[in-house]
Amino acid sequence: MNRIVVALLEDCLEDQYLIKQKLNHAENQIFNVQCFSSIESLANSINLLEPDVLITDLNLPESQGLDTLIKIKAFAKKTPIIVLTGSEEGLAIKAIQLGAQDFLKKDELSSALITRTILFARERFLFQAALEEQAIRDKLTQLYNREAFEAQVEKKYEEYTRYQSKFALIFIDLDNFKPINDEFGHLVGDRILQLLADRLRMFNRVSDTVARIGGDEFVILAPHINNHQDLALFIEAKKQKLCGVYALASPTEKLLELNITMSFGGAVMGIDGEDTQTVFEKADAAMYAAKRENK
Repeated sequence: MNRIVVALLEDCLEDQYLIKQKLNHAENQIFNVQCFSSIESLANSINLLEPDVLITDLNLPESQGLDTLIKIKAFAKKTPIIVLTGSEEGLAIKAIQLGAQDFLKKDELSSALITRTILFARERFLFQAALEEQAIRDKLTQLYNREAFEAQVEKKYEEYTRYQSKFALIFIDLDNFKPINDEFGHLVGDRILQLLADRLRMFNRVSDTVARIGGDEFVILAPHINNHQDLALFIEAKKQKLCGVYALASPTEKLLELNITMSFGGAVMGIDGEDTQTVFEKADAAMYAAKRENK
């Protein structure tokens, strides 16, 4: 049986004891309850604790009402939250609108109710997270889609405007991809795109962001690229890892070994442009210039 870690933010020791006792007597489920009396103590421990769920009172000495929830959500983004309320159901509904998964009334607590609320809150949170993840992923390759990638670029651009931390955009386009689709069919073409996505993930720096932005076109957001020399070295390293023979099965289950080449083009923020649109356009233009040379 899996043990569920519960973080309980409650300044009243009697309520802490009551909830711990209720969960200790829960049937068919084991809970590990860690209690906190202040938002600060919870914030300092949450990354190490990694709770499966957070139960919180909204009225604490340092914060009251929905402000408490807003403060908690700022650092507990990966944790489903259940709020404890008195008889104010309207407040609980507003809390759910602000991102809490559920609520518990203090005068109606029972082992069965708390257990059921925790399990349902986790289920809803994971389901919502899965939906949000689907919305930002390309269905074929599971890389970021264009919209999600552009959002990441905007975040990186905000860092650039504040700290002058340069970054590069690198466009990648497969050479002669249409003839492969025409000769072997779209299933083979799709499989090549998936295999390329696998290589991009495998040989990706932790700091980089990779996306498929359409057709056979991919793009990388690469921080810590400060000049064109860094960019050239980065692109050459990617060519060595991504270009070459791709082995896959044909629709008739025969082995295919296809030599795949690609065209690369990049641009550096702060050198090739001072805004994201200009850097996008110059990276794209550099890729198409490389593509003309490869023909």
